[in-house]
Amino acid sequence: MDRQALPALRHCYLCSGMTDEQILQFMDLAPGTIKLYEKGSLVFQQGDKPERLFVLIEGKACISRDTLAGKRLLIATIDRPGDVFGEVYLFIEEPYEVQAEAEERSVVLELPGTAFTAGTAAPAALGNLLKNNLLRVFAGKAYTLSNRVRVLGCGSIREKIAQYLLQRHSDGPGGVPSREQMAEYMNVARPSLSRELSRMREEGIIELSGREITVKDQERLESYL
Repeated sequence: MDRQALPALRHCYLCSGMTDEQILQFMDLAPGTIKLYEKGSLVFQQGDKPERLFVLIEGKACISRDTLAGKRLLIATIDRPGDVFGEVYLFIEEPYEVQAEAEERSVVLELPGTAFTAGTAAPAALGNLLKNNLLRVFAGKAYTLSNRVRVLGCGSIREKIAQYLLQRHSDGPGGVPSREQMAEYMNVARPSLSRELSRMREEGIIELSGREITVKDQERLESYL
């Protein structure tokens, strides 16, 4: 495997707690390939058979699903080097019900699924680390889904915005989503979201600068929850 992946794997949950030597061992045991995806191209699509686990090296991808009404429903944004995606479907052995699309020019490490589902010849210490780290990846995805459910369960757009902003604040720095991505995540119309954000800015609750949203009055924001 190309050693280009090493820096990203150092920050990948899958390789958490590993030394560089162990990461290199893992790379030899699970020989993957590094692929370049141009903006708008699909890493995988709904209905594909899952055969690989994906690790973002650089760029950004979005996981989404097309509804029967033809609407795109945003599931998650993959924007941090080392982020893992596509792993769940490897273990449930069902075709993808979602698609992964490059939101910008992106580099992705693709690892063979059999390295995880059929076991490897990894030394015991390395094998145990991989198992524990996979459990952490699954737990992290469950946590993210729980946060999404909290947002969708809010009654008004303002409540959804408050829940969303407070979650992002507690989760720490990450990529800044576009208004369209925010609207898809909250399942609201983009114009309605933009109007509510403008009202909240006028009321001194938040500050807007391009994509950036800065909370100015956290106490008031929390009062909507």
